[in-house]
Amino acid sequence: MTNRSKSKLSLDRLENLGAQQLARIVVKRANDDPALRLMLEALLEQHQPSPGSEVSALMRSLKRRISALDDISGYDWHSAAATGADIEVVCDDIMSGILDVDPDKAAGLLADIAEMQDHLMEATDDSDGELGGALMAVVWNWGKAWAHVAGRDPGQVAQIVFDGFQDNPYGVMDEIIPAFGEALGERGLNRLEQLFRAAIDGTGSGSAKDDWSYRGLFYGLREIADLRSDVDDFIAAHIEAGTELIYVHEIAERLHHAERSAEALEWLERPDGRAHPNNDRATLLADVLASLGQNAKAGDVLWAAFQRNPTIERYNACCGLASKHELPALRNKAIEIAGGHESAGQ
Repeated sequence: MTNRSKSKLSLDRLENLGAQQLARIVVKRANDDPALRLMLEALLEQHQPSPGSEVSALMRSLKRRISALDDISGYDWHSAAATGADIEVVCDDIMSGILDVDPDKAAGLLADIAEMQDHLMEATDDSDGELGGALMAVVWNWGKAWAHVAGRDPGQVAQIVFDGFQDNPYGVMDEIIPAFGEALGERGLNRLEQLFRAAIDGTGSGSAKDDWSYRGLFYGLREIADLRSDVDDFIAAHIEAGTELIYVHEIAERLHHAERSAEALEWLERPDGRAHPNNDRATLLADVLASLGQNAKAGDVLWAAFQRNPTIERYNACCGLASKHELPALRNKAIEIAGGHESAGQ
């Protein structure tokens, strides 16, 4: 019996058990054997991991996990949610374990994930947007990682951003320009603007200029303008694209924040403006009017908006512009309007 046991023991067979299983066996035995425990503790003190070994091990693990993402298939929303969760964990490990040690490698790992967007989105049903959201977060962290790379080439970063902006079939790269804002810096933004301008100038005439890919180039210019806090460039990009009348709200909002409220009012009151119905024009218009000292008009705008859609936010805004002695009557009117509104019984 003893000979049979000895014949089964060999280094190869033990190695095949794996380090984790062997470690469990040894720890269990050491708990019952003080001498073995002391010996193991002494060995552990002598074999402290080198400063870079843990990072190297994490790098190997991350590469394996990222490679495994490429094997995703199945086209169902369960796999999309699970893959999104996996990506979030990998991304967190990169940012917490690799970024401070080697930001260049962190940026490379994040690029590997971002570049899988086509395969991942095509291989799953991302109806709930969980996978897309996880990939968009990767893009933001990718930009943060590049911002940590010392001596980075602004031109190289600009090219990465431009290429990502252009290769965006699923919207994953929608926010790549602001995500890389810090990494680009002013020199990178200048180069990025040149790339967009070259693409615009290189577009043919006629139907080519009606294509979304062409109009999207002006969206890039507007994102650059926002990073520079340059309202005039933002407006100019809209005018050049022919979209200024659709975006009067966004233009007015930026002018107002730039303390150019008189100009903001002109845009909001344009008769040819076609602001999106989801934009809260009343609140912005009231803020603009109030900043110009036209509190009575601002109050009228808010009160009219409250009558159309009585919400607590609009009521509080009205109260903020009313004098103290007007508040009781305002409250009674608000209760009457809210009670008679079509949504009151819902």
